[in-house]
Amino acid sequence: MSIKTSLTSYRSQLVPNLVPTCVNLGTIAYNVTMYPLKLALLGSFQATWKQNPLTNFRSDKIRALLAYLAVESDQPHRREQLAVLLWPESAYGMRNLRKSLFRLRQTLDNYQVGLSDALLTITRQTVTLKKSALTLDSVQFEQLLAHVAAHTHHALFSCVSCLEKLEEGVALYRGDFLSGFSLPDCNGFEEWLLFKR
Repeated sequence: MSIKTSLTSYRSQLVPNLVPTCVNLGTIAYNVTMYPLKLALLGSFQATWKQNPLTNFRSDKIRALLAYLAVESDQPHRREQLAVLLWPESAYGMRNLRKSLFRLRQTLDNYQVGLSDALLTITRQTVTLKKSALTLDSVQFEQLLAHVAAHTHHALFSCVSCLEKLEEGVALYRGDFLSGFSLPDCNGFEEWLLFKR
């Protein structure tokens, strides 16, 4: 028997055992729906998934990128726009964005293999954070206030439902939007922060 035949035979015996365990993205997407990425942006930046804090972000710009994509998750964002937002004066903005997206994906996947694929849609032109896969304290806060404002009652302080909603809002509010967070070299991001505050 030739060496080639032996290797082919040996490989055919091993291949069924060497097939890697694949991540079922449908399952992960389901788990992300059950356990969404939670971002607390009222006060200091906090990210958690399945009650585990995500803390291994390599830079404030990666945190800023995640916060921006989350708050503006109703639309895809052009890579060029994100590069200008976070690296306005850099000739290497697109490269920096590519590296930051890679590092963001690494951080997410360190907590759960495939988590970044379940949360992010990244194409050559755009980046989108899936709205259905996250919860934002700032959005919850606004929804609670909108409920109270829209609810018809004789007096606010005699409405049990509205008082409960206001108590939930007080519990969520830890401070101003991204309090203490700043990217002084990014005027566009700073303007966005000011608008959101």
